[in-house]
Amino acid sequence: MKTKIASLALGALALFCGSAYAAPITPPGEEAGLYAAAPLPEGVYFVNIFGTGGDYLVDDRRSNLTFDVPVIVWATPWQVNLFGFNGRFEVIAGPPIIGNVGIAQSPRTVCASNTCRDFTAMYNPFGEAGFAWDLGGGWSFSSFDGGYAPVDNELRLFGQNIWVYNNRSWLSWSGNLWGGGMKDGTAPIKGTIAVENVYGLTGNDLQTNARVKPDYDNVNFGAWVTVGKWNVGLAAFYSTDLEDFAYGPGQCGLNRVRSAQSRAAIGPMVQYDFGGISVQAQYTFDVYDQNYRNLDGTEMQINQFWLKTIIPLWTPPALEPAPVTYKK
Repeated sequence: MKTKIASLALGALALFCGSAYAAPITPPGEEAGLYAAAPLPEGVYFVNIFGTGGDYLVDDRRSNLTFDVPVIVWATPWQVNLFGFNGRFEVIAGPPIIGNVGIAQSPRTVCASNTCRDFTAMYNPFGEAGFAWDLGGGWSFSSFDGGYAPVDNELRLFGQNIWVYNNRSWLSWSGNLWGGGMKDGTAPIKGTIAVENVYGLTGNDLQTNARVKPDYDNVNFGAWVTVGKWNVGLAAFYSTDLEDFAYGPGQCGLNRVRSAQSRAAIGPMVQYDFGGISVQAQYTFDVYDQNYRNLDGTEMQINQFWLKTIIPLWTPPALEPAPVTYKK
């Protein structure tokens, strides 16, 4: 349980009036280094993701995007057996909060450092459901379907009043790399590799009926070793638009630029289990960018720090053994 943090729900804020391009609704790297393929034990879990960093904001290096994503995960008691494999039905939902975002004071203008203001708002709420499967031999697979709902707050002015469909599929392996033993007093070392693919289909703005964001595909990766209560390893990801889409600065009254984006990043991750409460930290930095540019035309460098916590809220009580009776 300590290495499983469920797939979560944060949308990346689009670059409405600053840099010429926008991130996918599902932020690249959000689930990198996580482990949502294996079935959770039945119960209810609280998961929180906090993140900060990156220069991909409308004011171009003025602020770092800050966000917090509180999520409830319900691992239901409902299980199915298909071709001999056991799968558990799981439900995930949460309202992302986004903050420290600089926007221009005047609509349809480029944000400069002296004409910006910061705001905090709820981003598109998210929900998904699906099955997580134990395939045996340390292998697991899960697939969740759901999406983001529109928001009726300040963000709707910047194209967030949209429905977005998501499919998130995980494949992972976890097993002993070295057994350890009682004789030499060492603990076993377990290795885990987890890969996720996120496929997103974006809809039209409900107010304008204009389509302002492209479909996208994100691939997240994590590999780590577990020794006792520690997990140490690497997180990585790759993200690409599936369409050659036109982004602002046209949304700010300038010429639109039609150009598909992609980027890749990698970084270290570490996780510790505090008596059932797992906390993971990771830091990723870009190693490849295509068509991510700052206002001055230079290549954009996106570095991000994530802190992810999972807390079990409820598990079903253990069944008491049936009383034993003896006949005389």
